[in-house]
Amino acid sequence: MFNRLGIIGIALTSIGLLAALGWFFQLPAPREPGPQPGDLAAAPPKAGPDPFGYSAAFDLELKKIGQITPAEFATRYPPPKYLPGLSTMCTGTARLSSAGYPAA
Repeated sequence: MFNRLGIIGIALTSIGLLAALGWFFQLPAPREPGPQPGDLAAAPPKAGPDPFGYSAAFDLELKKIGQITPAEFATRYPPPKYLPGLSTMCTGTARLSSAGYPAA
């Protein structure tokens, strides 16, 4: 009796598995050519040359200030003062010495 129930259980499990795989891997229905009811009615809008409206304000401020040369820009905004090179000591010695480690 248990042998027959085992076979029936395996058969039902196999049928269920095949049905689930068939549902999961189903192919989409063929579509008719042309527009469908779910399609968009119009194409989405495309951004123009000035989508945010900043060009007019920028042009107005540029007329007030005037165009500057690259040399004037360099004198107004000098490059930052960087370190001369990489340091080999990447951890803080003050922290290490306070934790009881000897300084290198």
